[in-house]
Amino acid sequence: MPSCLSRRSQLFCVVMVVVTAFFGQTSRGALLYQITSFDPTDAVTSSSTTAQYDPALPSFVVAPGLTGTDGNGLFALQTLNLTATTAATAPRFKNTDNDANQTNGTLVTDASATAWFQFGVSGVAGNLKLNLTNLEFHAGNATTTNAGRGYNITASVNGGAYNPIGSGTLSSFRVVAGGASGGATDDVIIPLTGASFQGISSIDFRVFSVTGGVEYADFTVNGITTPAPEPTSLGLLAVGLVPVMLRRRARQR
Repeated sequence: MPSCLSRRSQLFCVVMVVVTAFFGQTSRGALLYQITSFDPTDAVTSSSTTAQYDPALPSFVVAPGLTGTDGNGLFALQTLNLTATTAATAPRFKNTDNDANQTNGTLVTDASATAWFQFGVSGVAGNLKLNLTNLEFHAGNATTTNAGRGYNITASVNGGAYNPIGSGTLSSFRVVAGGASGGATDDVIIPLTGASFQGISSIDFRVFSVTGGVEYADFTVNGITTPAPEPTSLGLLAVGLVPVMLRRRARQR
């Protein structure tokens, strides 16, 4: 890098400091966090528990440098069925095949305007910032027929208030136990490209079912990560600006 003595060199130095401070590392791939359903065809494996929720059924992918909700967290954060016993009544949160009309491993919730299940992803100790693209998931009516049920998703950024980000009515219904064919799930994509979802430290989602029970599968949070500016980098930025400010002040005299 050239010395920062000439006017042109000063401008070059400032630009390089800004680039280093904010884009010093390569942004990571598109998948930041994912919940994958276990045995989505319900043809081979049954749950090993008699409870309605089994934390071992879903699997999770979290991008390096991030933390996300795990199987136990899904149960701890939901407010639909806090006991998750086989005798529990609606509203329920479950993912096992105790219900003959439910696909083993998918996350099933009954309709409720005040209860939900929740998951989220964040940078470790604030070292990475999230720049989101979208939230994707599969969903269908938790019945053997098309019942016109739906979903409502809210999100909280950096621990703030929850606000609606997407809702809709589902046209599909899930495959039932024993392999009887229902219909393909709806593929839902909720855009998260707005400014409020860029350069954030964390995001949490709450999933509500509307009208009746809904089965959900394969939630994916897509985007990229960028390193949070370090105090030393910001200090270098200030140092780089000093010569420019002094030269401008000298001209004004």
